[in-house]
Amino acid sequence: MNDVAMESERREGLVVDSVSVQYGKIPAVINVSLTVGPGEIVILVGPNSAGKSSLLQALATRSRFVKVTGSVFVNGQKIDGMATSRRWRTGLRLVPQGRQIFPSLDVEENLRVVADNLDIPWGEAIESARSFFPQIFLKRVGTPAGNLSGGEQQMLALARVLIGKPRVLLLDEPGLGLARVIIHELARVIQDLRRQNLVILLTDQGVEAWAKIMNRAYVIIRGEMIGTAPDRNAAETLLGIKGWNDGKGIQEVG
Repeated sequence: MNDVAMESERREGLVVDSVSVQYGKIPAVINVSLTVGPGEIVILVGPNSAGKSSLLQALATRSRFVKVTGSVFVNGQKIDGMATSRRWRTGLRLVPQGRQIFPSLDVEENLRVVADNLDIPWGEAIESARSFFPQIFLKRVGTPAGNLSGGEQQMLALARVLIGKPRVLLLDEPGLGLARVIIHELARVIQDLRRQNLVILLTDQGVEAWAKIMNRAYVIIRGEMIGTAPDRNAAETLLGIKGWNDGKGIQEVG
């Protein structure tokens, strides 16, 4: 065992060590390393097609169609060789981009699917979700998920991963397509989750929405990590250096 692996096994939180992701012959993520400790909110920031979603999917799931190399540790436990279901049971949870809720099932049924798969009693399962999202349970519990607003659907997606006492949350562009007021509410909830000592890694194309709650940001461009930023200004400087201009796309740098 090398020194990096030994250190990773002793470290609490999420450790990603030299992870690469490849679809066929096409590289999506190239030799990325990062760490997120308990009680931290870390942003993985970069433009479209930077590799953010590919990295989170590789951390949370295992697919025979995707080649993934490198090592991933959750609270010292090596998980990169595990099946998706085993990773979930270690406490690693992903809210994917697009939410992937069951639109024909109502709010309660969406949550019961997760509870049943994890063999968690319903009363225990619902406790965390209800405490963070009381408005959904008071007003919308019998509503089909497809009839919820975008913000309510995102809250439901987050409520589902809170079942079973998660330890690491991976949130893929949670504010995508949502109004600013809803993003602020999401930020409040995410900050509350940090106080429970959860490990939180989320992705976005910028850091503005999360600047007040983040511990730091990692900047990724074209699948490669280009730097770490302690605040919004530093992150935007790194993005600007690589030609990322105000969310409009990768620009030519003279």
